[in-house]
Amino acid sequence: MTYINDLTSAGEWARLDHQAGLVSSVTGLLPPHLEDEEFIAILDVGCGPGRWALDIATDRPDAEITGIDLSADMVDYANARARSRQLTNVSFGVHDFLANKLPFPERSFDLIHMRFAVGWLKNEGWSLLLSRCFALLKPGGYVVITEGESIYTTSVALERLQEMLCQALFHTGYGRASSPRFIGVVAQLGYLLTQTGFEHIRPDVNVLDSSYTHEEANRAWRESFHALINEASLFLLQAGLTTVEELERIDRQISIDMYREDFCGIGPLFTFSAQKPVEEKST
Repeated sequence: MTYINDLTSAGEWARLDHQAGLVSSVTGLLPPHLEDEEFIAILDVGCGPGRWALDIATDRPDAEITGIDLSADMVDYANARARSRQLTNVSFGVHDFLANKLPFPERSFDLIHMRFAVGWLKNEGWSLLLSRCFALLKPGGYVVITEGESIYTTSVALERLQEMLCQALFHTGYGRASSPRFIGVVAQLGYLLTQTGFEHIRPDVNVLDSSYTHEEANRAWRESFHALINEASLFLLQAGLTTVEELERIDRQISIDMYREDFCGIGPLFTFSAQKPVEEKST
C-alpha cells in the first residue's frame, strides 16, 4: 500500500478533510437504504484525518467506530480531533490493511467503509482488499465503497487535469482501466464484490455539481482543485506527464474558468454497498 500523495503534508490532510465534507454533503454518510440499519462495530479503512469516522461517530453515538490508516501522523491527528470533540466512541490506529496478518479478528465488524481507495491501492490489490473485508465482517454485515470516475465540464483546463490524473494512475499501476482514459474501478467493483462472495450488491450514484450556478459548491470545489494540484504535483511530475509551468497554468485557468457565469461541471460518485451472506456457504 503506497499513497500517491505526501502523507506527511498538512496541506494534504486539510485537502482530504475538505474533500470528505464535500463528498458527504452529496452522498450522505451511508447510502439511503442503510441509514436505518443498526451498526454497532464500524471500521473505516484508509481513514485519513478521520472526517468520515468522526462524523459517523457523532451521528451514531451507540456505535463503536475504528479508523485505520498507514500514516501515524494522520492517525495521531484524528485521535486528537476525537478528543477535542469529546467523542469516546471512535478511535484510530496505524495498520496496513493488506499486510500478512489481519489487523483484527475475523467477524469483528457490522460495517466496513472506505472512500477513494484508488489513491493507495494498486490494481492487483483489490481482490485481496475485498477478501479481507469479507473475513472481518460478521455474517450479514455490509461493505460500503465510494469511488469516482470522470468529471464532465466546460473547462479545458479541468479536463486536462483529469486526463493527467487518469494517465498517471494508469502508468503507475493504480486503478483498473484497460486504457489511460479512465480510472476503471467503478466499472469492475460489482464483479469483484460478486467474486469475493458478497451478495445484494447495489450501486448508488450521486452527482457533484460544481457549476457556477451552485455558488457554494463552486467555491468549495475551486479550493479543492487548487489543493489537489498542489498536493498531487509531485505524483504527476514523477509520472512524466506534465511540467511545473503547465501545472501553474492549469491551476490559474481552472480558477478563471470556474468563476465564469457559464461554467458547468458535474462529477458522478459511485457508492457500492454489498452484504456478506447471513449464512456462510460450507466448503
